[in-house]
Amino acid sequence: MKRLFSLLVILAAAAQLVLGCVPAGSRARDLLAQDYTVLSDPELQTYYRQINDQLAAEARMQRRKGEYLHSSAADSETVDQLQARRNSVRMELERRKLLP
Repeated sequence: MKRLFSLLVILAAAAQLVLGCVPAGSRARDLLAQDYTVLSDPELQTYYRQINDQLAAEARMQRRKGEYLHSSAADSETVDQLQARRNSVRMELERRKLLP
């Protein structure tokens, strides 16, 4: 039982390492490339949370960069695109009556 637990902890740590190495810009591009109009209701709700999570990650990155360098125009454009997409998805959620 201890071995199984140890193995699970190691696998979780490895997964965190791998997922943590994905560039944030790549994740933002993937989110923006997705066609949210064809998603099912649960998928759309998950997609909305993912966009919010990515916006939070972008904000953290910009704060870190602000300590050392100025944010690039590309960073600002990505945030603007994510915010616009979040608003569009929110309207779709309202249309489907999925918002509380």
